[in-house]
Amino acid sequence: MLQTKYFKQLNIFAESDNVTSVKFSPDNNKVALSSNNGQIQIWDVCMRQEIHTLVGHSDCVNEVEFSTDGNMLLSCSNDETIGIWDVESGTQLLQLREHSHWVIGAKFSSDGLAIVSWSNDGKILSWDVTSGIMTLGLEVHFMCVLTVQFSPNGHIVVSCSEDNTIQLWDARTLQVVQEFIGHSGCVQSAQFSPDNRTLVSCSEDHSIRIWDLKSAKQVRTLQGHSDSVLKARFSQDGLMVVSCSDDNTIRLWDVASGQEIQRLHGHLSSVTAVDISPDTTTIMSSSHDGTVRLWG
Repeated sequence: MLQTKYFKQLNIFAESDNVTSVKFSPDNNKVALSSNNGQIQIWDVCMRQEIHTLVGHSDCVNEVEFSTDGNMLLSCSNDETIGIWDVESGTQLLQLREHSHWVIGAKFSSDGLAIVSWSNDGKILSWDVTSGIMTLGLEVHFMCVLTVQFSPNGHIVVSCSEDNTIQLWDARTLQVVQEFIGHSGCVQSAQFSPDNRTLVSCSEDHSIRIWDLKSAKQVRTLQGHSDSVLKARFSQDGLMVVSCSDDNTIRLWDVASGQEIQRLHGHLSSVTAVDISPDTTTIMSSSHDGTVRLWG
């Protein structure tokens, strides 16, 4: 089994029942927190000091995401807009308006030149970052889309939905090229491995699954959560998956064996968001218990 550090709770980083997502910057030094009050906070992790409060959305901010170089931050909101922000100054660079429903999420491509976004009406849109112009749009799911992400090489995109399916599609043409079927409940999230060879997904069926991209076959099932799994993310080295669940726990998994490495207890309610720092030394989580916790 993979030998990894033993994580323990370092501190309660913040106390707020408004937090909707947590994301580390690529250099490990900052974290962005989005909230249901429409605000975004950027913090210095080591100093536990707020650097910026980004104000511009008029409704719940559902997700935030740093660009690969860490210079920009992407946000999406129930106000039907997407924001692109300069991390250093905290100013908004662009506001993208084409969605006609809540924007559930948005992701940068690995080169930072494109954005993919999705809304609760099932629509997925692609954008040019420089101009802010929408380039493509599609509907591949017949229910709410919950996660979309570019592959590390930027050639394909994955989407997952409340319709229990995962779709792979060509990033340039937006043509569906593969479908992954196996979950028996809503697929909450899906993410490519850093080496672009596998995919991890999690579902309200309590399972986490690892898929081979070429064959679209399931190669591993990670079992252990006793309630819906809300997020599952690869570590930067691709050797580990970290997950969070409605069962109030965070779990670390060995990708090669599918075995649970460690279970983190501390939250008193559903753990709604989790992220692991790029250097794999720190985990941050948020929960319905009103806390954001740092583990390391």
